Amino acid sequence: MDRSLRLAALASAAVPGLDPMAVQEVVSADDEHFDVAFIQDTQQRRWVIRAPRDEVSAARMDASLAMLALLHRRVPFAVPAAKGFAPIAKIGRAAVHTYIPGHPLDLAALRPGHPVTSELGRTIALIHNVDRGLFDEAGLASYDAEAYRRRHLAEIDRGAATGRVPSGLLARWEEALDDVRLWRFAPTPVHGALSGSDVLVAFPDPTDPSRATIRGVTGWEEAKVADPADDFAALVALAAPEVVDSVLTAYAHVRVERPDEHLLARARLVSELALLASLLGAVKSRDEVTTEATTARLRRLDDTVHSERQARRLRIVPSGSGSADGTASAAAASAPSGTAPSAPTGRPETPRRSGVIDQDDDATDVIDMVDGEVPAKEPGDSVGDGSSSGNAREPSAAESRGSDSTAGAGGVAGESPESAAIGSGGTDLKTTASQTTESQTTASEAPEPGDAASPNATTGMAASEGAATPTDGTSSSSGATPVHPDPSEGANDAGEDGRVSG
Repeated sequence: MDRSLRLAALASAAVPGLDPMAVQEVVSADDEHFDVAFIQDTQQRRWVIRAPRDEVSAARMDASLAMLALLHRRVPFAVPAAKGFAPIAKIGRAAVHTYIPGHPLDLAALRPGHPVTSELGRTIALIHNVDRGLFDEAGLASYDAEAYRRRHLAEIDRGAATGRVPSGLLARWEEALDDVRLWRFAPTPVHGALSGSDVLVAFPDPTDPSRATIRGVTGWEEAKVADPADDFAALVALAAPEVVDSVLTAYAHVRVERPDEHLLARARLVSELALLASLLGAVKSRDEVTTEATTARLRRLDDTVHSERQARRLRIVPSGSGSADGTASAAAASAPSGTAPSAPTGRPETPRRSGVIDQDDDATDVIDMVDGEVPAKEPGDSVGDGSSSGNAREPSAAESRGSDSTAGAGGVAGESPESAAIGSGGTDLKTTASQTTESQTTASEAPEPGDAASPNATTGMAASEGAATPTDGTSSSSGATPVHPDPSEGANDAGEDGRVSG
């Protein structure tokens, strides 16, 4: 059976009264963990179905959905709470939830004065303010500061064993993990993999981008109780320093507990370790192309963080008693005081690391981390599974496959460049397929650690001539012609479809 038809059948079985009229399958790579599709039913309601491909992915999805069922009434933004399930033999079950309208946020395009910049900080703070008992009740993983530090150390050991990680990077990461000053944080409920593609922005008035608001947050499969720095990693990697400062200041004013002064230093470390995780995954799956490309990216990262021009800006380990870059300290000073976490007690004995690269591979040197340049996506890039978001990124008409749908790709006629840069929103549903294709980027592509911030980076959306495809968080390049909701869909669905709203 065609996969799109299979997903439509599962959706129909999961939600009583859901009679599929059109389906858009989100094409995903072979190494991704979920099959995802958009469904429009005969009542013009929009749905998203996510079907795990293996038992491990099914367990991760179930854990996150259990938490989201408790979370959705406790936060002022939408999250993908499931409305029904359908069994999948020998794997688990597929989940169906209502479509959350919105456009992914381009972190690299944020400006310090824009309202969405401050709202992003407040949104992260609201996630971190959630009662950790809710995450515990859902059975999500929980780590204290020392356990999380040991977890990173183990990952670095595995990376060193591959012989593909530059010794300079290993030393840099080990130094950061050895400095106990960095590892004094209170374990916090975190999204775990927050990127621009997971933050959905709505534009109530397309002509006034200053009224943009964060409509929803998707992609909760990595949620846990752990280091709050995890949710700043993509921001630190992609956004300008003054933007990071603005986000953190807004975060500090809403956060119940005072942010620790080294939060951003650890966030930079986490952003770099994401590349190491990509390497380990490629090595484990014996994907030689991705392994070589990721190795090249690690070499380039090593050159960047140790270059005279950028070493100071990209420092992780703080000098003296201050923070790594001073930003976290300034924001923390303005935050309400909270419970001060205790420091880790001692450092476990850890084997020394000795992974070096002994050959150059210019053919796979796929990124450029020089300030002002945006790296191109290559086979070694870390790409989120089509599943990691609650909704999936909507495919363009040119990329679509599946059954016919009833509307064209979305965009905004006469939309201002400012709104396009932030995430794009609007009501004109007549954008051509070619314009839509040109405007798309891979929404769930992971940030490349050390990359300079640049407009239209690949974390969120990229605008083309003032128009952008509405998306809601997951990478896609597929499906039938996108079926876009009426501009008033968000309000209508909340009352008529049971849409989860903040």
